[in-house]
Amino acid sequence: MKRKSYYISLIAAALLFFGSCEDFLEERPVAQETTDSFLSDPATAEANFEQMMRAAYSVFTISEASWQNNRHWFEAMISDWMSDDCQKGGNGPGDMPEMLDMRSWTAIPMNTTVSHYETPWLVGYLGSGRANTILKLLEDYKDNLSEVSYSRMKGEALFIRGYFYFLLAKCFGSVPYYSEPVSTNDYYNPPKATPEELYAYIEADLTEAVSLCPEKNSSAWGSVWTGGRATKGAARAVLARVITMEIGFGFNGKTWQDVYDQTNAIISSGIYNLLPNYATVFEDEGEMGLESVFEIPCADLGGGYGSPGGNMQQRMTTLRPDPDLTYGDNTPTGGWGFSNPTNNLYAQFETGDPRRECTIIANGDIFMGDVIPTTDTDICPDGHWSRKYCGPDPRQNTQGEKNMRLVRYAEVLLTHAEACYHTSREAEALTTLQIVRARAQASSGPKGSILGEIDTYPVPAGTLAGITATGGQALLDAIKHERRVEMAIEGQRTWDLIRWGEFENVLSTVIIPGDRFLGSMNPSEAVASYRTHLIDGLVPCLPIPADEVETYGIEQNPGY
Repeated sequence: MKRKSYYISLIAAALLFFGSCEDFLEERPVAQETTDSFLSDPATAEANFEQMMRAAYSVFTISEASWQNNRHWFEAMISDWMSDDCQKGGNGPGDMPEMLDMRSWTAIPMNTTVSHYETPWLVGYLGSGRANTILKLLEDYKDNLSEVSYSRMKGEALFIRGYFYFLLAKCFGSVPYYSEPVSTNDYYNPPKATPEELYAYIEADLTEAVSLCPEKNSSAWGSVWTGGRATKGAARAVLARVITMEIGFGFNGKTWQDVYDQTNAIISSGIYNLLPNYATVFEDEGEMGLESVFEIPCADLGGGYGSPGGNMQQRMTTLRPDPDLTYGDNTPTGGWGFSNPTNNLYAQFETGDPRRECTIIANGDIFMGDVIPTTDTDICPDGHWSRKYCGPDPRQNTQGEKNMRLVRYAEVLLTHAEACYHTSREAEALTTLQIVRARAQASSGPKGSILGEIDTYPVPAGTLAGITATGGQALLDAIKHERRVEMAIEGQRTWDLIRWGEFENVLSTVIIPGDRFLGSMNPSEAVASYRTHLIDGLVPCLPIPADEVETYGIEQNPGY
């Protein structure tokens, strides 16, 4: 914890080297008059570039009011809240109501400081903008860096730029693309990259990042702590995600062999492994472990909302107390109760699967040694709270300290199994899938699920059955099922459904009919609205923020 807090305090200090700006197009990391003095001395250039790099990574912890008075934000909320994994939750339908519009595909363009679903626009351009500035300055001052440091930092910056443009691509489909810091002449009426062009740019960045970023255990990192940094494994894993989306859309001639090559390289490196017990993955003892492929360290530095370093997802998804109920002394009651797991997700867990209790807090479950009483469905739709980032209570007006697990090795294995299936390697697909299932079979329920014992894990029951599928469609269905229950409420479900071509059907048959706040809506209306927001009839998109369209002349997305 001390190392993590120290690292994040360095991020907070590094932000002093990034100038403020009024809009995403005006990002300028170092005041122009100080850039040369800051980077021109070979004795200090590497340390100063490292500060700038930390400030770029800080964008991953953007939360409420961190930038331009943005709204509450954590990355997984967009995908999770549009999916069949969870409902919005919070304090009823009037709490962040525009997110219900997002969920039903009836959203309207709003300003970036008003709407939560417009926040990824700010986050995406802030992250890619800082990366662009670092990439330019690396070229300008490369002679002041060792070749190893120059290559590593360039790879990291390319990863950051690719990651945040991938966020923009998933949320908005078609956006202006910048490969260098934006000049004043480029502010207005910028052309938008098509979705296919945008994915090609992202893929190119991540491909180069793979070639430049060191492995997690490489000596090229020197004294730099690799926690929260873009390693070769992280770049390969995110690149694999990108390619699966390209395959789903039919973009850029990508194939499942391309995915296989990336996931196989990660597996063959021998650097990563599953933690023995699934229940530890989202606990403190699971932080930065063997399963961590890309994980952002988080700490509460006491700065309140908007301060760097914390995890807003912990505050937002920790259970919201019902004033009419009595809770145990250990139960966290300072949360806002968002991301409520659905009955549909609950039903996906097979009998004896300990991942259910590690993912979902249901009525009567034991959490942190206390029994959770029955919940009021007006506060907690379907009677389920999300457990992975739940509690302990963040201090008032702060974010949480649970690290953001953005890419786990389990996902790499499941993506590899999917790639094996689609490249006629069904035996390898099954073997890989069974690795994930075997870990689940050997896992326990969550820590604190024994009455009165906060820090104890129960003895594994070992009653989860094995995988019965051996090939064909049944094997693919098993891979998809395992992916859902293993990675539930980790921000990937909507994108999986979209790339599989299954989202529209799930929207009509599960998401809208099952939502307690949207149950009166005709599912066919949501489907019809969804179809109006497809770019070229293929790529779904949210509205581009109204203030960006009005101020800069950016073309609005279809149907808005």
